[in-house]
Amino acid sequence: MFSITSYHGNSAAAENNAKVLKVNGMSFYFSYETLVAVNTGTELKVIQNNWGPTTGHHLNSIDGGKKESRLTKEDFQKFVEKIKIVTEVSV
Repeated sequence: MFSITSYHGNSAAAENNAKVLKVNGMSFYFSYETLVAVNTGTELKVIQNNWGPTTGHHLNSIDGGKKESRLTKEDFQKFVEKIKIVTEVSV
């Protein structure tokens, strides 16, 4: 099963641009249309802010502002590539 919800803010614009997709116990956080964090259920990985202040607010909502533990773009991509998602969809 999966769900898509907002994870940041209380304004319509913020909520529309900050979404989390939950699939099989994992959470995939998006700022606008960009994947910026993954919570596997056992570990949270967040990318460094390479964009602007709004995405920075989104990242802070995810990791509580722990900027020192954020991954570089390259390390985040390597982490994401290692994740295997197995889903079953019946129609």
